[in-house]
Amino acid sequence: MRHDYQYFVYMLNSSSRRALYTGITNGLVKRVIEHRRAEKPKSFTAQYRAFRLVYFEEFGDVSAAIAREKQIKGWTRAKKNALVASTNPKWRDLMAEWEKKFGLVFQLDGRIVKAEEAARQRQHQKQTQGPSPKSAAQDDTVFGNAHSIDENVHDTGVGDAHSIDKTADDTDVENAGGIDENGNNF
Repeated sequence: MRHDYQYFVYMLNSSSRRALYTGITNGLVKRVIEHRRAEKPKSFTAQYRAFRLVYFEEFGDVSAAIAREKQIKGWTRAKKNALVASTNPKWRDLMAEWEKKFGLVFQLDGRIVKAEEAARQRQHQKQTQGPSPKSAAQDDTVFGNAHSIDENVHDTGVGDAHSIDKTADDTDVENAGGIDENGNNF
């Protein structure tokens, strides 16, 4: 019996665009959510808040994915920037784009829900918790949108998007301008 596997090389970017993280994974959305949870506070992505998925590539062979990750990590920051800009010129968060396109919300608890259901859940939480403000962690949201995934992500069509994931290189931190929450340069 033949199994089809998917591997992704991806890049995460901080909202200031100073930090750029490159990695590899076999579950792209799930891995990005793990980064956004910042469960390892001393990790590169947690320290530099590099949570925005800005680029990815998909591979059927793990060796090819590992080789590509190593190749990209060996590049200058300028060459990495050009790679991202070649497919994502405005450096938009691809996860947020998928949420809009498919009307979904990727929640930090691993579920994928329709946007309407997520809105109803937030409204219910507000009604049952009273007027006290909640933190993003309590609300299971990141950057104003909930983000998460489970094993069924490919059934939603979301898994068809491509990007890259894995380890970081501290030399990738440079001043590269910025992007606001709406994807506008500053």
